[in-house]
Amino acid sequence: MGLDNIPASYACKNNNTAVLDEDGRIDCKLTQTSGGCPWKNDLNSSGIKSKVVLGMFGTDCWYRGKYAQFLIGPYDAPFSFYGETTYDIENDHESYGLSSSECYELSDWMKSMVSSKGQLMLEDGEDVTDDWIYIAWWLDFVAKNCNGMVSWF
Repeated sequence: MGLDNIPASYACKNNNTAVLDEDGRIDCKLTQTSGGCPWKNDLNSSGIKSKVVLGMFGTDCWYRGKYAQFLIGPYDAPFSFYGETTYDIENDHESYGLSSSECYELSDWMKSMVSSKGQLMLEDGEDVTDDWIYIAWWLDFVAKNCNGMVSWF
């Protein structure tokens, strides 16, 4: 089973900078090249090493939650990348994700793990510290610009 984490609302749409295709969908490449992609703009100015991990349907501002969950799995994280369950009684719909405050809390926890451990390594010795730093940055970004994230699996 896959898991993608998707901004709850797209920052480029929130900022009215999204370039749409003829079907009304966001054209990410044109939005980025026109300077209208807040994710790309913020990442470029952050100094954070881009460690984007995408599923087969993802765009740059999505994150492959299955990988993020794999990284935090051995630790006692405050939230899962599968998200918390919410239920919309009016529309009889269950959804999963993290609110902005939950994204901030998970990001703060990830940053404190990096700070306290210095390096985060997989069992095979691979250093995944930059992955943790990027994911924490991404969580802050979706918390600030996208009303949190939705978990799609």
